[in-house]
Amino acid sequence: MERLFYFSKLETGNMPLFLEKTEWREYLNTYEKRYEMLEENDCVKLSVEDVKKEIYSNIDREQMKRILDNLLENSKKYADVDILEVSIRSFENDSYFVIEVSDNGCGVSDDKISHIFEQFFRGDESRNKKEGNGLGLYIVKYLVEAMGGFVSAENRDGLTVRLMLPII
Repeated sequence: MERLFYFSKLETGNMPLFLEKTEWREYLNTYEKRYEMLEENDCVKLSVEDVKKEIYSNIDREQMKRILDNLLENSKKYADVDILEVSIRSFENDSYFVIEVSDNGCGVSDDKISHIFEQFFRGDESRNKKEGNGLGLYIVKYLVEAMGGFVSAENRDGLTVRLMLPII
């Protein structure tokens, strides 16, 4: 229900972004520590791999947290593994900071992967038995694009979602 309300705010333009110059290493390391402290996430092994210092982007920090939370929640729901491992890797590509969020799950079928960022998309029939409204990855895409970036996904020993945000 919260995602539907949030989606409504996005669609009507009632969700302003508050962009702040943010240093990625500090931001991602803080996110990892905060995520690990939540008891509900004990079943997920999250690792943020070495992030280069002194790389900055203008992002809405709260919405970036929502993006990462949505990606991790998606992995928890659909990876279909006993022990979920999620890694966050990053690097520079031209004028973009690239964040890859990868899980060790079963991935997404090749015929559906190009649709996972569409609103209300719910993949295979087996996914429809799980709770959700098909908005999580749509919200990720919407927010990344609103911050001037791009998003894509591919299967690579599980699902990898790539976020590209402009470096300042």
